Parts: sequence; C-alpha cells; structure tokens
Amino acid sequence: GGAAEGSITVGSKVKLAPGETNEGCLNLPGDVGTVIANDGSDVPYNVRGPRGDTGWFSAAGRLVLVSEDDQDRPPVGGLVCLTPGYERVGDAAGGPLKPGQTGKLVEDDGSAKPFKVKVGAQEWWYQAEALMAVSSSEAGDSDASESSDSDDDDDDAKSLGTGFPPEHEDTKRSPFPRGAISSFPRNAPPP
Repeated sequence: GGAAEGSITVGSKVKLAPGETNEGCLNLPGDVGTVIANDGSDVPYNVRGPRGDTGWFSAAGRLVLVSEDDQDRPPVGGLVCLTPGYERVGDAAGGPLKPGQTGKLVEDDGSAKPFKVKVGAQEWWYQAEALMAVSSSEAGDSDASESSDSDDDDDDAKSLGTGFPPEHEDTKRSPFPRGAISSFPRNAPPP
C-alpha cells in the first residue's frame, strides 16, 4: 500500500498490531475495525469493531493499518463464493459450496481456516484463499438475467412463474447451478 506508517485517519481500516491481544472490540484474531473518530488525545482512536461494538485505542503501536489484502476479506454475514483454483486449497473441494454457488459467511475466527460458511443446512470451514466476497450486485445476477429475459418476451415470464422466488425454483430444478458439475472436475485445475 502507498499509505505511510502512522497515517491512521477517520475511516481507516485497522487491526491490532502483531503481539497485541484481546482489546475490546478487536478481541478475536483477524478482527478488522474502522476508525470512526480521532479526538487528538493520548487515546485518540475510536474504533468500531466487526461486531458493531466500539473501543478507544492509543496511537502508540496498538493499531496497524489493514493492507488491501485484508480489506478484501469477506464480511461475516456476507455472501461468498469459491475462488478459481479453490480445489487446490486445503479441503475446500470437499465442502458443500460448489462453483457458481454462493454461501453465507457465518463466522471468521482469524485462524488458518477462518471462514465458516453455511450452504443450505450444511456448514464448512474454509481457508481464506478458497473464498471471495460476492457483492450484492453479483449475487443478484441470476435473478437479473431471468428478469431481463422477461422484459424481452412476456410469454417467457408466464412460463417461469410458479409463485416461488427464483432461488426456490433453482433448488426445485437441481441443487447445482447449471453446468457446475461438468465444468470443474474435482481434482483438475480449472480451465
């Protein structure tokens, strides 16, 4: 990153410096908080932690700016999907999440395998390298493509309408997204 050491400002993403532990709102390994105030005192930084609680931190080496890599960490409660090459990351290929599917990140414990993902009724712990955040616009793509099809051709919309939301229709048809099974052989690298 281009930010100079010690340029923590309001809005900065921060985490505890190496060796610092169990500090209020940043009490779990890997917790990232956002600086919401700097009052210029000896303990200037008011930080909102990942679970919504806040705490004050001194400037003297307690906090470090979060790198771009850390900022890409999916938020707990957000949607995640598999990364290209996920099948070479630990036991990710054995989990319930399949290529093209999204799961809900329910826990990030900051460990070597920090992400607990819920897919339907199943849960699985994944290494960070196997997952990436899905933005809400990406998550809506499958719905958007169906609704844009119906704009072009109203007959299409009538044939789709079962009264269930689109994601329910998908699960009725098949538990796997179209083409997911054939496009990623389990132990082969992606094309």
